[in-house]
Amino acid sequence: MKKLLVLLLTLAMILALAACGGGKDPVSGGTSPVSGGETVPSAPQPTPAGPVGKWTLSESGDPAYAPGQITMVLDETGSGYQAITQFKENFSYMDFTELRWSEGAIFLEGKGGAFLLQGDTLTFTWDGMSSAYVRSGTADTPLAPASGSYSSYVVYEEGEEYPDSSFSITVNADGSGTWFSYGETHPMTWNRYFFTVDGDQSFYYLYDGSQLKIFDGEYLILLKQS
Repeated sequence: MKKLLVLLLTLAMILALAACGGGKDPVSGGTSPVSGGETVPSAPQPTPAGPVGKWTLSESGDPAYAPGQITMVLDETGSGYQAITQFKENFSYMDFTELRWSEGAIFLEGKGGAFLLQGDTLTFTWDGMSSAYVRSGTADTPLAPASGSYSSYVVYEEGEEYPDSSFSITVNADGSGTWFSYGETHPMTWNRYFFTVDGDQSFYYLYDGSQLKIFDGEYLILLKQS
């Protein structure tokens, strides 16, 4: 009888120890269940956009310009342009300036200025003045003009339209060409935004597949392939 009682006590102790041991944490290398089910991986964070794109003036350091009056385009090649809407009496026109940019700097008219990008705001300091720009679009790749000769047929001057056939250019596929105006022919080079005459004067242009538009301050020249 005593032996049976000892056996029962021993068995009770073994069961109690087993119950206590089941509540311990798993040993190193084991897996703990996660409350609420499986762990859901966090969504990847979006990569902040770089400076490539279209930027519109939101806060000017120069009182001569109002928000929205200036746009800058920075493209993936490190080039682009600045466009300023100018107002004169009863009409407005666009002034375009070629620019180059690299990490942290934008070069306009041969002079560099620093920029700081914070999200969708770009702060540009140039010629001692700082202005803020907000992202307003993408830098679309413009259509390159087809090789050949183009002749003017309409000129807009101060908002008025005049027939004109005195102006022509030749565009070569290698980025060279000629520029004919006022009875004189000049060597020309071109890139995706500008025709540059004599290595000096640059004129912004747009090509839509059938005609060229050349912008020269208050003048807009329309040309078609001849």
